[in-house]
Amino acid sequence: MCIDLTDPEKNLLVLLAGQSNMAGRGIAETEDLTEIPGVYVFRPGNIIRSAVEPITRDRDFVGSFDKNGKKIESADPWDNILPGDGGRIVGVGPGRTFGRLLKEIYADKNIILLPCAVGGTSIAAWMPGGTDEWDPDNHPYDNAIKLAREARKYGKIVAVCWHQGESDAAKQTPNYTEKLRTVVNNFRRDLQLDKSVPFIAGELGSFYNENISVNVNIVDKALNTLAEEDPSFRFVMTKDLNHKGDNLHFDTASQHELGKRYFEVFRQFAASPELRPFAASMSMVAEGPFYSRCDGCIYWVDPLKTDQDECPGPVLRKSAAGVDGFESFDPGVGRISAYAQLEDGRFLLFAAGCRVWSWKPAEKPQLLAELEGGKFAFNDVTTAPDGSVFCTVLSHEMHNGTGELWQFCPDNSFKFVDTCRGVPNGMGFSPDGKTFYFTATTEKTIYQYRYTPDGVYDKKVFVSGTPCDGLAVDTAGGVWSAIWGPKVLRFDADGKLDHELHLPGMKASSLCFGGREMRDIFITTANRPFDKNAFFRQRSGGVFCLKSSPWQGMKIPFAKINKI
Repeated sequence: MCIDLTDPEKNLLVLLAGQSNMAGRGIAETEDLTEIPGVYVFRPGNIIRSAVEPITRDRDFVGSFDKNGKKIESADPWDNILPGDGGRIVGVGPGRTFGRLLKEIYADKNIILLPCAVGGTSIAAWMPGGTDEWDPDNHPYDNAIKLAREARKYGKIVAVCWHQGESDAAKQTPNYTEKLRTVVNNFRRDLQLDKSVPFIAGELGSFYNENISVNVNIVDKALNTLAEEDPSFRFVMTKDLNHKGDNLHFDTASQHELGKRYFEVFRQFAASPELRPFAASMSMVAEGPFYSRCDGCIYWVDPLKTDQDECPGPVLRKSAAGVDGFESFDPGVGRISAYAQLEDGRFLLFAAGCRVWSWKPAEKPQLLAELEGGKFAFNDVTTAPDGSVFCTVLSHEMHNGTGELWQFCPDNSFKFVDTCRGVPNGMGFSPDGKTFYFTATTEKTIYQYRYTPDGVYDKKVFVSGTPCDGLAVDTAGGVWSAIWGPKVLRFDADGKLDHELHLPGMKASSLCFGGREMRDIFITTANRPFDKNAFFRQRSGGVFCLKSSPWQGMKIPFAKINKI
């Protein structure tokens, strides 16, 4: 093994802290015992070894055991000893998988893991001077800081991965949120970590015995709270993962998956650190984000929601703090593709069968109009300055058919506007209300028109060559487009690309501006075909948010209807 420690720029450090589910209690498999070129473990005394499990040796019951369960000792406590037939190695955690994936995107770097987790430790042990309840001579936080400071001479810390809380759930530790906030701040202070270094924590599992399970929310609530207030604090979801048979520790497969989830959170943060998860709604296609000026809430829809699937919807609203702080509604009108809002708070639902309904949460919908001619489905809407609503209509053939653009007028009539090849999509108006933008996704084009209350004219290409989807406009004239892929693009008023937001591994479907100052950007994502693991790993099919952006969004006008 050869690693260059003379150039700190070549070495990326990852601190692994917390209790046993970060230390690892999984049973090693062949892949866990195979060296990964470029991924190492840093030990006290400046010892560097290949990252072969177990990378964390926090307790006597971690290591190699023969078929009779007797531990196999070595003169070198850091040796990894392969047991004979029927034996096993205990101690697989998420850190090694995280390191392997990190190495894949930083191929020219060495990844050095700093394993500091200690099983059974409460949050109190992770304060300066804190003591391990099982070993009074062990000071987990102080030891972690000492190890990290030594390792930092040879590289740069790029992430802190944390999983802890089972002990405090069992104890019903009061003020756990404040204590965790203190731990995070202490690590940043004592290791001089700025906000470019994410602190990534893991939720507690769903499988504990009653003494822990009834108080899991003590920890999970703290994670949600810190994620809301601290842009560099992120957490991973775990409720679908399995235990190893003890109702306490993740099994080996779950530890591998947990490492992937820590990595995905890191990758999203590294790509666009300003973007944060906003609502984990488990939608197949989260679409149509809309800021309601009537109640100050963000709404979105899942147009592919069916009575048979387990996704919430089809209409969703963020109603409380935390990524799970949302509620869903089913007005009973079938597929809902998009909506506009009236000044009295009612929504115009553009729904199945190309029907338009008036609806308000907790009230029965009322049919207003239907676009005749056997049309397939609406896709997107926006409200014009005069209060009419522009709506796009899909054909049965989708990308191979002809998409249509219509205008829903205040007298509940429809007026045909234009067509495009394939899927018609997001729309918007310039700040002066004189330019109308219309997305033709299949054509990879955003068109612009001259708008007057009498109609739209002088069609021309605004942007081409990009698979644009949902659209929003800011007060500076910037046109934002969600790409059916891992990014959102901003084009200036001349159609020049000038900013990008990245969501690696995701499919951005649409976006809107919201908040009191209209400076928050909300981005919906898709999970189609639906993959539950993609939801838990990446929060695909949910909503992300950029708080207090430098850009201010246009306020969508209220729709006007002469009769309901």
